[in-house]
Amino acid sequence: MRYLIIIICILLGSCIKVNTGAENLKLHELDQKIIAKVEARQSSGFWDAMQNLDYNYVDQFADSSEQGQFSKAIKSLLTGDYHISSNILEKLVESSSDTLFVQHSGSLLAGIYLLTFDWDAFIELDSKLPQGIDDMNTISMVKAWNRQPTEVINFPETPLTIAMEKSISGVPMIKVLVNGVEQTFWIDTGAEFTVLSSDIAEECGVNLLIDEASKVGTSTDKKIDLWPGMIEELKIEDLVFENHPTFIISKEDLEFRLFKIFKILKIDGILGWNAIQNLKLEIDYANGSVTFQKPELDQQEERNFHFFTQPFVTVSDTTGIPLQFFMDTGANTTSLYEPSYAIFDTSSAEITRAKVGGAGGFQDVTKLLLRNQSLILGTTRLDFAELNGKSPKGDAKEGFILYDGILGSDIAQNSVLVLDFQNGRCELKPSVQK
Repeated sequence: MRYLIIIICILLGSCIKVNTGAENLKLHELDQKIIAKVEARQSSGFWDAMQNLDYNYVDQFADSSEQGQFSKAIKSLLTGDYHISSNILEKLVESSSDTLFVQHSGSLLAGIYLLTFDWDAFIELDSKLPQGIDDMNTISMVKAWNRQPTEVINFPETPLTIAMEKSISGVPMIKVLVNGVEQTFWIDTGAEFTVLSSDIAEECGVNLLIDEASKVGTSTDKKIDLWPGMIEELKIEDLVFENHPTFIISKEDLEFRLFKIFKILKIDGILGWNAIQNLKLEIDYANGSVTFQKPELDQQEERNFHFFTQPFVTVSDTTGIPLQFFMDTGANTTSLYEPSYAIFDTSSAEITRAKVGGAGGFQDVTKLLLRNQSLILGTTRLDFAELNGKSPKGDAKEGFILYDGILGSDIAQNSVLVLDFQNGRCELKPSVQK
């Protein structure tokens, strides 16, 4: 529980311009499936192989039973079998004498327990790890939520479609009721938990569960204070969350000001991953609507939508090299991390400057601008006229996985983004003009 990823890119110049990607991207349905190149990357060692999801290395060169077991746990996570994975990782935490196995197994277990709201197991794990789960006082938040009633989700009998607006950066926004008070929330897979600004929490009667603050990292490399809260009733028309865990963040850290003077926008609330993971969402950016429904579990041979400590999607380049992209609807643009530069043609890349906005304010960054690049998402080819490369100083490792990039809201500005985590599916489909 370390990251609140909100990314708003503002190009530096004589005026403010926020690119939502609507004119930058063209989508094409593939005539045939791109076959993945399973041996496309060379791993330099066991942990490099694991963080790049290179199982061939482990299958060929694993030199201990612990490596084989950890690899099996990773594969189980990718197929959505959290029970098998957690059993393996729990044994490694308890029995391994290798500090790296204990550290990485504990990190992945913490993610599983948060995903499944197993607060008791999270608290027990914290006591078993030599340094605890983290140094950000996460355990105090979990203990606070553990003292509250269990969350209940009441789904409508039929799919629910509501109107959606887009923020200045293209992020979807919807109307919700927080304890009966109407608010505007962003839909942000990059936020681990639903978020309330402190002034909105006070207005809606959502109290701090503890006085002691925890810390969270942001997309601007800053750490901000936050407190645990519990929304008694979060309603999206007929979709109702009862006893919904939330972060409460100071309103100043959710305000975005240019030159620290001009307020560009303020975020009142965010519908975060702890809500989104339990829903099937169809976000129709072109028509301005979102459809919510209860996921109906089906048997999928391949899953491309995963969660370790954060949600991520497996995509590929046009030759079939698999890539792991952090799924962040709160980011307005898709971007690359440095590890993927070896795969993409950066020979003609340009250096640009931008301001990146996140909780806590803005940060000046240097970026690479790549032209005419493509990604494959499911059966859809994404052709980018321009694709951002993040600063070489950017951290591609935000959890266990070494990410190749971030998938932002720009991939769906003219189509429908389908997010069905329970079935491991993230895809795009055409928007039907209404």
